[in-house]
Amino acid sequence: MLKLSHQTLLTLFIAGFSLAILSLIFLDNTVYGLVHPAFASQRPLWEQITYIGDSEWMAIASLAAILIGLAVSRLTDNPLGPRLWRSGLFAFICVAIVGLSGSLLKNMIGRARPYLYDTEGPHSFIPFGFDPSHAAFPSGHTTTAFALTTVLVILFPRLAIPAFSLAALAGFSRMAVDAHYLGDVIGGATYGVIGTILVGKWLAPKLKIS
Repeated sequence: MLKLSHQTLLTLFIAGFSLAILSLIFLDNTVYGLVHPAFASQRPLWEQITYIGDSEWMAIASLAAILIGLAVSRLTDNPLGPRLWRSGLFAFICVAIVGLSGSLLKNMIGRARPYLYDTEGPHSFIPFGFDPSHAAFPSGHTTTAFALTTVLVILFPRLAIPAFSLAALAGFSRMAVDAHYLGDVIGGATYGVIGTILVGKWLAPKLKIS
């Protein structure tokens, strides 16, 4: 994934966000009308699934990998040690940069969340409001889920199918719990993947990540 050219990444970025905007305009209202009643009774389950995209456990896991890798490197000559701490640091920095910048972006855009649908609908915006109730686009959990997935695929390409499947499940869960519309999820997935690849291109040589 790191070998993708900047032109290709720009094309994918434009395509992804164009699809997100088209969804915002034409699909989000309809999809919300289908998803909201269908999954309302299953909300407790989806509230658990949505933790897949929680950045807190990602940070803890990355820091644990760093500390364990440094300990192994210090105590033994096992090459697993340096690889582990470098991979952990790579994951931590990539997810942190993409996640934090995505959080800033969605607060700047200020789209109302679906739980305000009855009063504001899917096309309400309060730009630069920095209000959690108006921070829907792009989805933060989806952004971090796809950011971590992209890191895992860079490090372990064979994990692509299960990793992206779990990220997609996390994205869908955000709609099932009335936190985001479809367009928010598409935008989060796009930002998570493209942003992580760009950060990875800069960071990988410094950490000797191939």
